[in-house]
Amino acid sequence: MKKFTSVIGTLGFVLSLAACGGAEGKLKEWKDKACACKDAKCAEALGKELAGFEKDFGKEPSEKIQKIAMEGMTCLSKAVGAGLPTK
Repeated sequence: MKKFTSVIGTLGFVLSLAACGGAEGKLKEWKDKACACKDAKCAEALGKELAGFEKDFGKEPSEKIQKIAMEGMTCLSKAVGAGLPTK
């Protein structure tokens, strides 16, 4: 659950940023990797990678950047959830 919280916290960070230059392309590549994740270990690594994008973004995200980030974070949430025990 701690990993899931970290992933969600990273989403808040990304949504507080804006695209500039090639940052949108970089975020799209990240989203593709995020959607290929199948477990929590992968999701955690990509969450850390996403946090490293801070220098590529400004203060207010465009709607396009928010959408890309949300899609990637949704994929990471599913990957984290895939590792949780079921009843």
